[in-house]
Amino acid sequence: MINPLPEYCEEIENIEDIIYDVDLIDVSEKEEEVFFKELAEKIGTIIICFNALERDIDECLLELMNDRCEDPKIWILIKDFSFDKKTTCLKQIYAEMLNHIDNTTDLTSKINILFNKITELKVFRNLIAHCNWVNHSNLNYFETKVKFVSSKNKVCRIRKELTLHDLDNSIEKMNTTRDELYELNTEIIMKIFN
Repeated sequence: MINPLPEYCEEIENIEDIIYDVDLIDVSEKEEEVFFKELAEKIGTIIICFNALERDIDECLLELMNDRCEDPKIWILIKDFSFDKKTTCLKQIYAEMLNHIDNTTDLTSKINILFNKITELKVFRNLIAHCNWVNHSNLNYFETKVKFVSSKNKVCRIRKELTLHDLDNSIEKMNTTRDELYELNTEIIMKIFN
């Protein structure tokens, strides 16, 4: 039974993401217990890694807005920023800094690629954080949202296949993105102050 539907139901962008029929397989209680124990650890790691990425973005903002983060009043400005606001501000600061450097095509490209990755990671993190892990089918397909599908002219539960391997890849991508952010921030600061 679907609870009363949210008013923000929107058209699904990719109709292939909708899985109406999922093959149900018999899974023993022990298999399910082992799977969910490993799943819980990976979900926790994703949330922690994403939080660390957000903290790194905070640090970059602080470093760029005042000399080596020495003025604690800057925290007052950014403490209530959403993740999107922080990433938008950081990207704009980088763009402004590049206006004072010659030959920035390579850096501009790096900035765009990095912030596209950060946006993808945010979308994935939100999917993980808000997925209905209890309502699953065969330990592979999990309910992620409820949307109106115009081609079916009805509201459908959207299920997405998520494997433990997918979660491992996302954890690795978050850690790599953190390293890339640090390298990019260092490279831009070095170019500005040299």
